[in-house]
Amino acid sequence: MIFQNAFLNILTSKNRLVIKFGSPSDQSRIIKVGFVIDFDLNGNVLGIEIINLKYYAGGNVLEGIDPELFGSKAKVRISYDEDVDALYLSLSNGRSTDQITVDGRVVLDEKGHLVAIEADLT
Repeated sequence: MIFQNAFLNILTSKNRLVIKFGSPSDQSRIIKVGFVIDFDLNGNVLGIEIINLKYYAGGNVLEGIDPELFGSKAKVRISYDEDVDALYLSLSNGRSTDQITVDGRVVLDEKGHLVAIEADLT
């Protein structure tokens, strides 16, 4: 199912990472969850892994994301491993040379769908 209002907006800086899949509202809620962030040799963010996403955010957390992002032809690719409850967002091709673990935030809309991912990188 493709949602007409689904979009993807990525903002990265040295200190902050924000990925928006939709628009937060007054009824949005924020869940704190751990992220593992992969970097290339130049310090660019290659990908983000979120472990136990559905455990913390709920079973329908991924229902609002455009299904086109779950394909190998998408520029930004998303994969989800049901067996280990792990979401991986691949933002760029390249070889990971560094990883950090950070406390991140997932923003959910009133239906419990993921609308944004945020992390402070420092």
